[in-house]
Amino acid sequence: MLSWPPLEAFERAADPIMVVDSRGRLRSINAAAAALLECDAKAALGRPCFLVTRMRCRSGEPFCGPTCPVQEQARRGELSSRKRVALSRGDGRRVELDLYSVILRPRCDGRCAVLHLISPESETEPGRLRPDLTSESLDAATARLDLLGHREHEVLRQLACGRSTGKVAEALFISPVTVRNHVRHILTKLHVHTRLEAVLAWTRRFS
Repeated sequence: MLSWPPLEAFERAADPIMVVDSRGRLRSINAAAAALLECDAKAALGRPCFLVTRMRCRSGEPFCGPTCPVQEQARRGELSSRKRVALSRGDGRRVELDLYSVILRPRCDGRCAVLHLISPESETEPGRLRPDLTSESLDAATARLDLLGHREHEVLRQLACGRSTGKVAEALFISPVTVRNHVRHILTKLHVHTRLEAVLAWTRRFS
């Protein structure tokens, strides 16, 4: 059975991130997503995703609802990574967003979880996930995990638990500089650009 990725794995991410189960219920939502959606993260857990997100298509028609197009695609294995959506804020402002979705490792009964990353369309801050993020690119990164050495596996496992560079250094009795060197090698071997992408690959393999 899939154990839901711990919130700690994504909590420090600047990107708003949510994990939704096969029934369309929220299983994880980080602080950035809760702030964007103007909701209480703890209260949102277990609720139907569409009641929390309230996203619409750019045309104004509802995107989120009891029948979720992303979940339908995920069940068919035809998930397209990027959706163009809009969100109405509490102050009346309309925010246009890019919604990136990737499938997490399926359960043994065939059901799967979907991770959503929400990015303002104009977002260009360094460290954000690249727009070409897809389930296929994460599948490739996951397959490359076997290229990592023992210490690199240990470092990535610590990062997947939500630990900072300093905490990883303390746990493994190495210096922060050594941790950063390991991270650089991990990203190179997995052909990814951010720690978050590496953690997502780890989650798909070991969650």
